[in-house]
Amino acid sequence: MENGSLITFISISIVVVAAALYVGVASIKSKKSEFKWIATSAGLGVLSVVFYICRIFVEERGLFMAFSSLCFICIPLSLYFYMRFVNVYALTSDVYWIRLLLRVSFIAVLFDVVVWLVNPFYAWVLECELETGFMNYQIVYKGVLYYYHHLICRLIFLFSMGLLFYRFLQAPRVFRKRYQGVIISVAFFIMLNYLLDKFIAVKLEYSIHFYCWLPVCTYLSCRYAVMDMLNYFKDNVFENIEQGIVLFDFKGSLIFHNLKAEKLLVGMKFRESLHQDDFLKMLDLNLVDSGDACSMPCYVAQSGKIMRCDFRKIKEKKGQTIGILFVFSDTVMKTDLLTGFRSWDSFVVFATKDSAEFSYPMTVVLCDLNNLSSLNSAKGRNVGDGLLRDFATALKNNFPEDSYFVRGEDAKLIVLCARMELSKIDKIMKQIKPLINCKFQYAVDEVLSQNSSIIDAITSARQTLNQKKLMDKGSAHSELLTSLERALQECDSDTEAHVRRTQRMGAALGKRIGLTDKQQSSLSLLCLLHDIGKIGVPLDILNKPGKLTDEEWNYIKTHVHKGYQIAKSSKGLNEISDMILHHHERWDGKGYPDGLKQEEIPLLSRIISVVDAFDAMVSNRSYRAAKSVDEAVAELERCSGTQFDPMLVKEFVPICRNMVGNVIPDEDKVRMPADVVAEKSRAMKSKFNGTEHNVHPVMYSHYVLNSRNEIIKIDDNFETMTGYSWDDIKDKTMEQQDLIPDEDVTEYLCFVSEALAKKPIAYCEHRLKRKDGKIINVICLGKVVYDSASHETRSEIIVSNSPESSAKPKLRNKAV
Repeated sequence: MENGSLITFISISIVVVAAALYVGVASIKSKKSEFKWIATSAGLGVLSVVFYICRIFVEERGLFMAFSSLCFICIPLSLYFYMRFVNVYALTSDVYWIRLLLRVSFIAVLFDVVVWLVNPFYAWVLECELETGFMNYQIVYKGVLYYYHHLICRLIFLFSMGLLFYRFLQAPRVFRKRYQGVIISVAFFIMLNYLLDKFIAVKLEYSIHFYCWLPVCTYLSCRYAVMDMLNYFKDNVFENIEQGIVLFDFKGSLIFHNLKAEKLLVGMKFRESLHQDDFLKMLDLNLVDSGDACSMPCYVAQSGKIMRCDFRKIKEKKGQTIGILFVFSDTVMKTDLLTGFRSWDSFVVFATKDSAEFSYPMTVVLCDLNNLSSLNSAKGRNVGDGLLRDFATALKNNFPEDSYFVRGEDAKLIVLCARMELSKIDKIMKQIKPLINCKFQYAVDEVLSQNSSIIDAITSARQTLNQKKLMDKGSAHSELLTSLERALQECDSDTEAHVRRTQRMGAALGKRIGLTDKQQSSLSLLCLLHDIGKIGVPLDILNKPGKLTDEEWNYIKTHVHKGYQIAKSSKGLNEISDMILHHHERWDGKGYPDGLKQEEIPLLSRIISVVDAFDAMVSNRSYRAAKSVDEAVAELERCSGTQFDPMLVKEFVPICRNMVGNVIPDEDKVRMPADVVAEKSRAMKSKFNGTEHNVHPVMYSHYVLNSRNEIIKIDDNFETMTGYSWDDIKDKTMEQQDLIPDEDVTEYLCFVSEALAKKPIAYCEHRLKRKDGKIINVICLGKVVYDSASHETRSEIIVSNSPESSAKPKLRNKAV
């Protein structure tokens, strides 16, 4: 009987140890980090069983005591590492009191280990004596520390089970499977061990197997629960996505399909016997020469809809096909959640395949908020999203109800409406402007018939928008244009005034002859850069006061080629490169560089030729004095039909006379002779008799911000200028934006972020809100520095009263 019991015990031990070793190896291979504690616990459980079996067969007392101590050392360590697993698995690693309890448990277990290491030499925990029969030695003495060992083991185990049960009660129903399997399986093995110890009348302790069963059943239960939950979520994901999914195995038998596939593929009967060949035949799909993956249109006859079908072969590591996956998508337009507009990707498909749904001719309006990315960086994406949402709402409320609204790429908003005059669109945009707390740009294009591409019209409008951003001084896109303008300024100090006048006259002429928005934008850019090639011409030739030699004149003519090359090499300017090249062609074909005539010359080149010639005649030059407006008009009319387009001259002459006050510079103010300045200075001094001065000190204030834009230091003038004392700042943590009127905050933050991104100093004019509510204008200079004492960045700000009126100033960079 005793031998039979021993054989049974050994057999069960082998099974238990094998299971624990398998779980230990599987846990180590697992990608989940928490299973390393299960592997350690299982390994220590195996050692406890092995040491227990060893002590059965030893014949020396010393070895019996040593194996007993090693067995009892492995038990609390196994339970401790199991508790570490439960702590991670139950998602309680960040709970302070649990972390503290783990440390206390570790100290308690460490003390128990030390006690058992000493016990073979000083039997203060267990003592044994030799006996005959089934086992060689029998334990005859159990000290207080033995009961301490049992108490520690039971407390650690109960704490682990308590954590699992607590998390089981708190978790949502679907997540309880993570914990209930572990709890049930552990309870089963506790009961099994109890029954074995209770009813098998032998001296062997079957309870030692529990320390192997505990990590084994926990691992298996966790793996089962995780797989079950993954299947649950996979089923829910497949049933809730917008695509229809159909999966066949390598033999062509149907494995899976979701409900969306049934809704999209109307009339398809998804029975278990459905074969892949029958499925393809019903949908008229041909996978020959389709490779491992492809996309194709799919027509569903019963619904009359065209679906997109994405086909893919699923292969194992060796490359053998194990399944065929089909994903079906509805091409009907989908909605952007933020704006309520149609999403861009679905609109492209719709506009390409169902362009007949639109009414023609059609106007395309492309809109974009200025510096949206800078705003998101400065104040957070929620602020940018709010502005975009408000902009979308304003567009919906102001454009006709039957318009199409689309959210394009890069947060651009698109409106497609019945053909509308540019002046009417400008009027609508003026109505929208006060509703949006941010500047925006827009561009307009047209789609005349169904044969024209809507996508191409949107692309053209985007190019126009990019041109407008180039000319916008407040835009990050204008840096290239600014550098070219500065280079041109070096050649001609009157460039800025000349450009401003030609842009104003060109815009008026373009409006009069009905230029499109794209043409108007290109013309404005052409007014600025038509002479950009002059930066490659020596200044002594450009500014020569006398008559040019033939060689010098030929050199000047090269500026059109140089300008063409500069524009052609820039992505944003290449559209006006041909117009720059031909802006000195003549109507009669005697111009340069190619001798084009009449309609061969680009329209915008003909326009700039007229506008530029008029402005040159009414402006002073180094080699001649300015002509009067009447003389300039007479010269234009004389050269009409030879040098200039006669139609453009006819339309431009009325504009010259109406805008003369706005387009002609006051040459006395621009280039006032030094003797006149001296005379006026003496007269001014005589007038005031020395009692008043024109040079005087200006009040300014200096203050410092920390990295969070909080004011941390002020000077004596700060209270005088703003009304806020140091006590006010200490009582209420003040930020820089508290000094800015609410309606100006967004514009101010965008401007400063952009300016500091380009150079370390930001210089601008803005409005400042005093403590008493009064709004004043200030000139502001700010720079960012690093404070080595605090190891943080600081912003040093200097503000001075602006001499301008109380009207809202335009934020702009100043020359530093």
